[in-house]
Amino acid sequence: MALQYTDEMTGEEYNELRVSVEWRPISEGQAERGLAHTTFLVAARDGERIVGMGRMLFDFGYTAYLGDVIVRPEYQGQGKEPFYEKFGFKRRPNEFSGDGMSMWRKK
Repeated sequence: MALQYTDEMTGEEYNELRVSVEWRPISEGQAERGLAHTTFLVAARDGERIVGMGRMLFDFGYTAYLGDVIVRPEYQGQGKEPFYEKFGFKRRPNEFSGDGMSMWRKK
């Protein structure tokens, strides 16, 4: 089955992902508030099961922060940089920046 992508997930699903990568769970209320105040969220599902997510926070000025990227271990390693490049990220290091990936967006 192909993965399906959505911009919604529950606090419970968020904690399921956190636990799957050995992060400690947070309260469901804290998770729900964090998700509700996220600027951009993408969640990957394999059927009904949440298997990965990423969320971005934006100050509506010039800075966006990639808050979380969580992928269940059994779904990891299936194309790291190419996955992000599909969304417009550029590989680093380059002549301007050190290691990592970045994306500049224009209106």
